[in-house]
Amino acid sequence: AAYSLRKLSSTYTGPAIRVRRSSDDAEQDIGFGADDFLDTAALTAFVGSGDGYVTTWYDQTGGEAMTNTDVTRQPKIVDQGQIITTDTGKPAIYFLDKFDSPSGTSTYLSSADRATTLEITNYFFSMVVKRDVDHDMENTFGGIDTRGRAHEGAWYRGIQSYINTSSARAGLSGKGLVESLFRPIMMRNRGDRAEFWQGNTLLNTLDSAGEPDLDSPKTLDQVHVGGSSSEDNGFTGYVTELIVFPWYGDDSWPINYYVDAAGAWEAGTTDWNEDAILPQLFDYQVVLYDWLETLTVEDVTLKLGQTFTFDETLLSDDDLADLWVMAENLTTSRVVRGEPEWYVLDAGNGKGIEATGEVRVWHEPGSGYGGNPARSWANEPAQLYALDIPLSGGGRGNPYYKDPAMGRRAMVVAIVDMMMYHQELLSGNFATWGDMFGKAFLSWAEAYRWAGEVLPQNVRDAFEEGMGYFLDHAVTSDVAPRAVNTNMDMFFIHGAAEFYMATSNQTLKDKCLQAVKRWLFGYTDGELEVKHKVFPLDGTTPRGGVFSPSGYIMEGDQPDFFYGGESLYHLTGALAAVMDRDTGTVPTEWEFIKEVVRRFEEWRLYQYWYEPGVASAGTGGIRPAYRYHGGAGFAGRTGNGAPSGQASGAKYKVIADFFLDLRYDGIYSVEHNSSLKDRQTMIDDIVDALAERTTEMQSVYEGTPNTWAGWSPWTKETEYLPAKGWYSRLKALEGDPSTFPPSARPGYYYNKPFGGPPTGYEYWAYKNTDGTTEWGFFMEAQAHQGGYNGWYGGKIETFWTEKTGVILINRHGKAGCDAADKEDSSCWDNLEYKAAHHVWGRDENGKGFTTLLLRGHDLQRTSVFDLGATTPSVTVTNIFNDPSYTENPTSSKTGEETGYELEGQVTIANKIEALSNGVRVTHTVTSDGTDMITELWASIPVFLRLYNPLVAGTKPQEDLDDTTIEYWDGTSWQLMPEDLNGDGFPELVTTTKLRLGRDFLLGDGPQYVYVGFDAPQKVRLSTQKYYDPYQTQTGVRTVHFDMHGNPGTVIPMPTNKSLQYTITTTEPDSGGDTGVRTQTLNLEEGWNTVSFNVVPTNPSVE
Repeated sequence: AAYSLRKLSSTYTGPAIRVRRSSDDAEQDIGFGADDFLDTAALTAFVGSGDGYVTTWYDQTGGEAMTNTDVTRQPKIVDQGQIITTDTGKPAIYFLDKFDSPSGTSTYLSSADRATTLEITNYFFSMVVKRDVDHDMENTFGGIDTRGRAHEGAWYRGIQSYINTSSARAGLSGKGLVESLFRPIMMRNRGDRAEFWQGNTLLNTLDSAGEPDLDSPKTLDQVHVGGSSSEDNGFTGYVTELIVFPWYGDDSWPINYYVDAAGAWEAGTTDWNEDAILPQLFDYQVVLYDWLETLTVEDVTLKLGQTFTFDETLLSDDDLADLWVMAENLTTSRVVRGEPEWYVLDAGNGKGIEATGEVRVWHEPGSGYGGNPARSWANEPAQLYALDIPLSGGGRGNPYYKDPAMGRRAMVVAIVDMMMYHQELLSGNFATWGDMFGKAFLSWAEAYRWAGEVLPQNVRDAFEEGMGYFLDHAVTSDVAPRAVNTNMDMFFIHGAAEFYMATSNQTLKDKCLQAVKRWLFGYTDGELEVKHKVFPLDGTTPRGGVFSPSGYIMEGDQPDFFYGGESLYHLTGALAAVMDRDTGTVPTEWEFIKEVVRRFEEWRLYQYWYEPGVASAGTGGIRPAYRYHGGAGFAGRTGNGAPSGQASGAKYKVIADFFLDLRYDGIYSVEHNSSLKDRQTMIDDIVDALAERTTEMQSVYEGTPNTWAGWSPWTKETEYLPAKGWYSRLKALEGDPSTFPPSARPGYYYNKPFGGPPTGYEYWAYKNTDGTTEWGFFMEAQAHQGGYNGWYGGKIETFWTEKTGVILINRHGKAGCDAADKEDSSCWDNLEYKAAHHVWGRDENGKGFTTLLLRGHDLQRTSVFDLGATTPSVTVTNIFNDPSYTENPTSSKTGEETGYELEGQVTIANKIEALSNGVRVTHTVTSDGTDMITELWASIPVFLRLYNPLVAGTKPQEDLDDTTIEYWDGTSWQLMPEDLNGDGFPELVTTTKLRLGRDFLLGDGPQYVYVGFDAPQKVRLSTQKYYDPYQTQTGVRTVHFDMHGNPGTVIPMPTNKSLQYTITTTEPDSGGDTGVRTQTLNLEEGWNTVSFNVVPTNPSVE
């Protein structure tokens, strides 16, 4: 039997298929055109603008056709007037599996009760096929049998294929079958031997000694594709040809058939290196392999023992600063220094990429280089190849600058790595993830941009073709970006920008831009806030981008300050990659990346709040300071806040040179100490760095590379630079208050929301003065988020004054609940002492609920910003038993310990208002009164000091006392009591105000912030202090405000109860805020942009 959409024999004169059109169900035979492929003109003319379904596929040997009279299960060949084609533009029949088919059963064609039979111990079966969608099931692509039942015949079923019924399987698990690759598959059996091929690769051979059932006799008389009347799993994808012959064929037959079919259908290369171990599935891989074959050991042998040097007298301060940044980052690992034999295919002495029978190449630098793991380091030798250190007389201080052997090493590593990664990508495993291949892609792009010139033009073309496959994947895949480790996804953004600049192929340039926009904004032609969908708000296509208009990259659709540093490094790397260093300009088509970077750093910088003093031996004793930090309860994966961040500080220099009001991180390191070293210090640093490289490059690294592996390739972090002259520009600004974070700029006040379409506003930064003291806060108001374990619900992340420093802070450890891994954010056993601003309680069984842990993409929670009002405010309304969890009430995202604590209607609204001397907080609980509770509290997390006995490292306030927490007893201030009666809980007191005091031992005594209540209020301390177990030196004591009335007794949830309090710089009964807000603005020419922040153009957003 021979079914094909091409004419297989010049003597065949019949039609190819019969088609039913959707408009009127009329049917017509469709033959072949002049090119011997399906007559697409006739097909289009017949079907028109509707759909066309295949009812019959004719056997070109004259045998029985495959048919299907069930209109609900017929495969499609025309979709809305467009002929369905493969990636190469050839016509194809498109089948649907049971999940994609409207009927719930697969589409198929079958030929039953054939006059000509064949024996299951002597056949050849082939399909030219590609699976398009994977539903993680056992697909039934096509086969031969007796009753339409795959287990009784010989069927292609992916890795579970049957050679001789289900008793003799093809054994394809782990053999490299790629169902999503458009290739011929061939399986054959002669009783004593069986083979399974995909394309030009024999994936497995079986014999009757190991698999006796190969020789079990059976006569077969049916042929099927896409399933059968009995097999309804099917598959979703393309078929262009199916061949069944009643004989096994000779040794050359599979390859001969493959070459013919691949040539006709453009379904694989027809000329390849048959003995290669490296993949040879695509033409580009053949060209790359051919180049590798030309390399001799001499071609990749480095002249070792040379000296790195430089002449500082030739370098201006700006030139010296460029070299200082680059030299500090230079490395010479074994990827650079390996024995030359490992950079050729086979050196003849047991060494070589393929010499051991496995693929081995130096792409891993080894331990001591960071990463998880450090891998795909082709950019390391490429960086050395490209680094120019001019000397007088035309000499070069980098002896390996433009050294062809170094450049070839870089490209060998990149080529091998890319070919192997492509094979992994096609296998459908981890390599399809954006956070996996994207990291390697950056290394290949940098290597190609810096060292690709060592390749002949045809090899460069082939390399670019290979990169194009990854770009195609990046534009279409649902796991690219994966948005799980989104900091790792961002490597690809950086790589796409580098490759954009490296290639002159406009099609590839366009794909780079399309991929980057899709990853950030959700559309290949996306535009920030205009055509912008955020990952994944509703689960529909497109799934959304990972950049929030607030200014952060989403880790599972939650911010993360620490991991955000890696994301910002690569976004800024993309900006630097496309920037013209001579002019500092960015191509118009890349202007959007500037705004992404600007928003990201702005969102970060407005969360920097300083401590006015430190006191520890490790920080220079007792002294005034600008030690920055901030709350980060919203962090979805880690727990650290400002100013933390993964990855190199090079990004901040680029940002500082681009954006006038975002310069702090580019000029300073700790506090207000300059990160821009003086000339002599830079010279000394460069001397040391180059001396290390000289020492290491004295000898070759001897050893055998590991077998190639691709999991999580953390490529080398290569530095990038701002526009030329950056050092002088930034150095001249040292000490200028306009370069400090906003909280530290005297007289700089703001009322600033973060966000915009499509999410709305999500965060609020505010700073003002009471006329004597500057104060400010940062508020989380993110209505929707993903599934990681950050805290939400509307809360003050940080409250600060210039005299007390940080006084309230939200902090958790690593997100999750595993003490052994320092996770605690989603635990319930610490509900009593979570370092959080939230409303929480317990039901009649003692089980907890909290606004913090209610989270999800589809919540009905609302966030209303009213920043243009006389008293600016933001209100976040939390709705428990959210409809999005109706089908999954026990989800960990419901804000309830088991999911059944609150079964009635419960709403908790948290409102923050900015006053002239602080904030007013209102918590409002409304319910239908059906739930029973024993506790209901509102809590504030009081920052104690930068001292944490659980976390190693410098403890900046070790010699200070904790923040004092006092209450007013009617006549004097008293320390809040601990547990006095032995019941395990600190005592409740009734008061009208609290005083939170910090003394920095600077001679001005304790400094205070006050919490005031409109009426006497019961309050108590949490049972213990909280110390971050993971990253920071944060200590917190949480204070609870009773909203229950008699904690411990069972009562109905209040139907309408509010608690209001103020957090102010002045004592509540000393003539403080009246509710009318007056803001004083001291404008300074040239840098103060407060005017557009104070009065937003859209003051009310829901």
